[in-house]
Amino acid sequence: MVMLPLLINQTYEQAATRLSGLGLVARRVEPENDCGNQRQLNRVLRQRPEAGELVPLESVVTLVTCPPVIVNINRQVPDLKGLDMAQAKILLRGMDLKLRVGYQSNCTEPFLQNKIVSQHPEPLSTVRRGSLVQVLICRYKP
Repeated sequence: MVMLPLLINQTYEQAATRLSGLGLVARRVEPENDCGNQRQLNRVLRQRPEAGELVPLESVVTLVTCPPVIVNINRQVPDLKGLDMAQAKILLRGMDLKLRVGYQSNCTEPFLQNKIVSQHPEPLSTVRRGSLVQVLICRYKP
């Protein structure tokens, strides 16, 4: 179980990267009301579940975020290690990054089965929006 941190007022990218580091997955949704306040653009307004709640690893955390008006062409690559392919796709799609998957067949740890064990570019690298992130997924062989 993981205790959720407070993510309010962080940018979506900061919050998603922090969640990824905790073994959780961010999902971005836009609020139903007007996002007219410039200070709120691309900032987390609400999160579900809330800060302080305990959630299982790999849980999805919903981040209510107004979309940015100014489009930043750069992205910070999240740490994908330990996630499965579906989680990585969701996270990268929300950041406008693409996923390419390869498989590592000499994996000897059963707990890594179907989990990402390496990636390129490295976590926290800066890349252009739409860039490709390559990962290797473990295929356990006892």
